Amino acid sequence: MTRQLVYVSDSSNHRISVFDPHGVHLFSFGEEGFHGGQFKFPRGIAIDSQENIIIADSGNNRIQIFDAQGQFVSSFGTWGGGAGQLKGVEDVCVTVDGSIVVTDRENHRIQIF
Repeated sequence: MTRQLVYVSDSSNHRISVFDPHGVHLFSFGEEGFHGGQFKFPRGIAIDSQENIIIADSGNNRIQIFDAQGQFVSSFGTWGGGAGQLKGVEDVCVTVDGSIVVTDRENHRIQIF
């Protein structure tokens, strides 16, 4: 069963905050930077079927994946206009089949991974 949590992208503080349904802060993760687990203006958030947290890391032009406890798992994407490259990602969602859909703002497109 999926936990009922609220995930907030705190872009100006370069972190993600997690709350219970009553607004009680449970934990936060991330800090400003460019290494795995660090953010530069995180934006959209999606949760996959394994409860991984998928973040559109806008300023770093990548997607980052974390486990349900906020521990870094992996990332993909680099700056650019080619296939699989990103410029200013804004949002992310996960389809029923597990594909990750990304809005790639500065390239004026949507990409599916």
